[in-house]
Amino acid sequence: MLFCFVILIKTVQAQPGKFSLSVAPGVAIPLGKFAAKDVNDKSAAFANTGAVLNVALNYKLGNTFSLGVLLSGQQNGVDTKAEATQAAAKTPNSEVSVKSIPWMMGKVLLGGNLLVPFTGTGKLLFTARLMAGVLKTSQPSISFMQITGNPGNPGSTISTYSRQNSMPLPWAFVYLAGAGLQYNISKTVYLHGGVDYTSAAPKAIYPNTVVTGTGVYSGGPVVIPTGNNPYERHQGLSSLNITFGIGTKL
Repeated sequence: MLFCFVILIKTVQAQPGKFSLSVAPGVAIPLGKFAAKDVNDKSAAFANTGAVLNVALNYKLGNTFSLGVLLSGQQNGVDTKAEATQAAAKTPNSEVSVKSIPWMMGKVLLGGNLLVPFTGTGKLLFTARLMAGVLKTSQPSISFMQITGNPGNPGSTISTYSRQNSMPLPWAFVYLAGAGLQYNISKTVYLHGGVDYTSAAPKAIYPNTVVTGTGVYSGGPVVIPTGNNPYERHQGLSSLNITFGIGTKL
């Protein structure tokens, strides 16, 4: 509501200032390891297409260049169906269910923006930006439940349960390169659509995979010992973000 009020006020003002503020929601399409869906690859994040929201504050230094700060929030769900299908395929006569929370990440970036008019009126402009900053996210919690038939004893099953708790990842360097179009509705209000490529690769150690389970053989329960499976990796977090929003020159 506050942003809409600012735009309304600026629409009736004659002269814009050097600052501009924009808000742009959109879709976040995962790429690379972030989009990979392979249970044999520990760096595969199984991310689905999600949502992104960008808030940008820019300061105009000339007719075609500005410096900017970008705050970006992004959410991508996890393809638990693909994980369950692949896990079940590795073990004959088994059923697997997977539950997970989404990937959630925040980014703060600084950089430069290029604005090039297409026409003499200056209403339609080509925009490009190159930015760098920091990203913060957490490894989503995920749990597996697998029920496997016992070929040696028909009718009996082995149930195994695995859970990895959500773990904060360290702050990581992130960069962004993007291009788009801006249409000036008035001297102070504009529409903007763009495509941004962003990438980061935070490093983390995952020591908290705990496996427990219960099996039944010939009518007797068998407890599968608890174990840990620590490993270290760089988690690729690349995405193509397509946004469309509105901005005002302050």
